[in-house]
Amino acid sequence: MAFKIPEKIEFYPEIDRVVSTESGRLRGIPGNAPQFTVFRGIPYAKPPVGELRWKEPQPAEAWEGIRDASRFGPMGLQERQCRGSLYGDEFFRSSEPMSEDCLYLNIWTPSVTHDEKLPVLFWIHGGALTSGFGHEPEFDGEAFCKEGVILVTINYRLGILGFYANPELSAESPHHVSGNYGHLDQIAALHWVKRNIENFGGDPDKITIAGQSAGAFSVQFLLTSPLSKNDIAGAVIMSSASVSKLSAIMRPVLMEDAEKAGAEMVKDAGCANVNELRRLSYEELKAIPGAGWGGNYMFSSVIDHYSLERSPSESYFQNEYPDIPMMIGNTVGEGQMFFGTSMDVDQWKKQQEAVFGPYADRYFELAAVQGPEDLARVARESHSAMMQNRVLCELNVKNGHKPCYLYLFDRDLPGDDAGSFHSSELWYVFGTLYRCWRPMTGVDYDISRQMVKSWANFTKVQNPNSDGVPEWKAYDPAEPYNMVFGENTGCRPMEETPLQKFLKETALAM
Repeated sequence: MAFKIPEKIEFYPEIDRVVSTESGRLRGIPGNAPQFTVFRGIPYAKPPVGELRWKEPQPAEAWEGIRDASRFGPMGLQERQCRGSLYGDEFFRSSEPMSEDCLYLNIWTPSVTHDEKLPVLFWIHGGALTSGFGHEPEFDGEAFCKEGVILVTINYRLGILGFYANPELSAESPHHVSGNYGHLDQIAALHWVKRNIENFGGDPDKITIAGQSAGAFSVQFLLTSPLSKNDIAGAVIMSSASVSKLSAIMRPVLMEDAEKAGAEMVKDAGCANVNELRRLSYEELKAIPGAGWGGNYMFSSVIDHYSLERSPSESYFQNEYPDIPMMIGNTVGEGQMFFGTSMDVDQWKKQQEAVFGPYADRYFELAAVQGPEDLARVARESHSAMMQNRVLCELNVKNGHKPCYLYLFDRDLPGDDAGSFHSSELWYVFGTLYRCWRPMTGVDYDISRQMVKSWANFTKVQNPNSDGVPEWKAYDPAEPYNMVFGENTGCRPMEETPLQKFLKETALAM
């Protein structure tokens, strides 16, 4: 049969890789798939250096001409992950440039004409608020572009530069606050995206925020912050639900307490005031006694009554958070990372008494800990991360909020015996298994395709269901299901151990 020439031939439009923003024009570059465009290293605020160290992020300065957006901006100053450690070998094998000048974001877009109103996934990286960056090797937006979703990743200030409070700094602030600079950076980046994303083909009213570990806590900070909670269409909380008094992980402190510690640190640094501290180099700041990881001075989120009125957990229980759909989940094996066997049993019991109060005796009865070797078993049987996820789902239902979808990543990564460790799902969510050193199999690629589609679907329509993935069921306390990603991915009824039931019911009662 002869080939018939169409009466009218339609060609794809030429891709415009030059975009206007409020600060000036940008030129992006083709992605690995040249139909997509990547804009790297976009400044969303002024460099927080010199007199702007420990100040709220300021609007980015305008530039003349067209700015090249082919290179990622520096990551925030932090301790480098070392070779031979799980996370150093897994995610940080390259030595990316670091700088105090780090307030940059990156955009991957499938848009051609900039007027397509595509949904946006806004990603906040993890790293205990002390490490990480928005262009880690596991992060990439092209798998989402294939699904018609724009991906935004960001850098923000970390550690002492991002979360240091001091009464002198609060006095300098127009809002009389200090300490949450990293979170204020995240909020500034979100607002920049909301104001500018239309020019990249995005819809400012369809921004889903997502994060893992400290990034997931940051998602919850933004969900409950009066500065940002009305700017979010959906939320994905991965491996860090902060919804219970039963966990001290990522719990914010009162700004007044952080200020007192910050004033003491000035003395320990041998400085007369915060201005002298501001002139120290990052290496000198790190060398202050007690300022490093695990020291006396821990740099974390604060309740400042400006960017955060109360802890996210308290906001959940008081129904002071937006009525939006959520996806919440974690990995099977991550609990072992936070609950090892090196602790003395008496020390462990004192900690649990402080946590459970009048419920402690019942907890000890169920845990049946006789020696240190039992602590890992208790961690597995408790699966406290999943129980906190369930508490948030239960509260969403109780508060009459939009559907909540629960998932569990249950795949032991090939190549070693680390299992489904904390953060192991990231290669799968971003469709970047080909970048990982591990000998991934067809099963791994199948899991990744299902996760990418689910995250993309949720971003597009606030529901993870569509062709290509098993059917998700919204969380129902009477018949709870979660989507289990593994060798046989599917939505399954949840079973509870006695310890899990105790943790859930106690968290809801406290």
